[in-house]
Amino acid sequence: AENDTDTPAGTAPTGAEAYLTDIVGERTVKVTASVEYNGQLYTAEEKTVSFGDGPLSMFEKPLLRYMTWKEAAQECGSFSDFFPGYHDETNLPSKEELQAVSGGSGYGAAFAAKWPDDRGLGWFAYWTAEIHSSVLAGIVRLNNGNFDGYPYDFDVPVAVCRR
Repeated sequence: AENDTDTPAGTAPTGAEAYLTDIVGERTVKVTASVEYNGQLYTAEEKTVSFGDGPLSMFEKPLLRYMTWKEAAQECGSFSDFFPGYHDETNLPSKEELQAVSGGSGYGAAFAAKWPDDRGLGWFAYWTAEIHSSVLAGIVRLNNGNFDGYPYDFDVPVAVCRR
């Protein structure tokens, strides 16, 4: 069915049209269509489909280790202080940027791109550029898109830098 997101991957589409959607972007895939008619299989010429920048194009590859907020800030940009507010100098993403790849109510583009989890807890907690208070920095849990405060000296979350 048109734009059917409930059909499992690998299931052949039904009807005269099929749609191809790529939530990750920045890749090229080869597509071949076949149809059986009156007991004979007809196969169309293979086509190459290129997807432009996806929602992940604004990020570098995730850093592959757990780290404190200060370590993440130094790895991605620079660290100045722990004053509450948004710290653009860190080059860490905003909560909105991370929520855009979280999928909101489920796993989104970041999960499809195999971004690493935080110590296997299943939260996929990633640092943001925001300091909440004298002890809390912002994280987005990519498993559900929730924005929370987390002790900035804990090394459970992982980080991704903006390009």
